[in-house]
Amino acid sequence: MKGTKRLCEFEAGFTLEEEIVLVDDPNRRYQYRITDGPFSATHHLATVEVTPADDGAQVAWTVEVEPDDLANAMEASFDHALPALRHQLETPLEDTAGA
Repeated sequence: MKGTKRLCEFEAGFTLEEEIVLVDDPNRRYQYRITDGPFSATHHLATVEVTPADDGAQVAWTVEVEPDDLANAMEASFDHALPALRHQLETPLEDTAGA
């Protein structure tokens, strides 16, 4: 799956193009980089890792980004995205079928 591109559309009205860098199912690790979008990043690499935790799982989402001043804007979007992801994962499929 390395090198696959995907488009992510956001409720705020913008789209990001991302390149999948790594899918490591056994280690529950995923990496992607933003290749096009409204951000003027000269470097971007995001890593999502899922590890076991006492009450289920822990998600670590780390991002390398340059220039540094983009970090604050991206942090704000992740602060919103992680709770939304958790809600999506905890919602039974039958509750989302009609959405």
